[in-house]
Amino acid sequence: MTPSPNEAREMIARADTLSRNVARFPLSWVGYSMLCAAGPLYLLSAYLSGPTLPAAIWVVISAWFIVGGILSAALGAFSRPVPKGFGMRWIVMIILWSAAWIFSIAGPDITTSTQLVVQNLIYLALAASGPLWELVTLRNRRMK
Repeated sequence: MTPSPNEAREMIARADTLSRNVARFPLSWVGYSMLCAAGPLYLLSAYLSGPTLPAAIWVVISAWFIVGGILSAALGAFSRPVPKGFGMRWIVMIILWSAAWIFSIAGPDITTSTQLVVQNLIYLALAASGPLWELVTLRNRRMK
């Protein structure tokens, strides 16, 4: 069956409309990764300068938080529609990140390079696991 030129145009228009409504990878994970990167910034600064960080370091870390938060919100607003369950995955990862951040700030001082590496690896794992979880979920939904 060969469609007529008008039918072909209608089919292309319908395919274009359907493809715009398909859930995509939420770009909010970029901002989340920036938040995860603030942890190692703090940890390295605390390791090198002691538990009381200079104000300039706090300004840099705060700017990183602000840019990460704004980027996450802005990219999230433009990457609609999001896959089903994204909100729950986002909340879980933010809670895990918050726990790591609170432990970094309120936990014991970093006295050895091993402690520094281990805590930085936790942030690396958090930064990778959120987007990876999203990709796996998207793949599984497309395989159904």
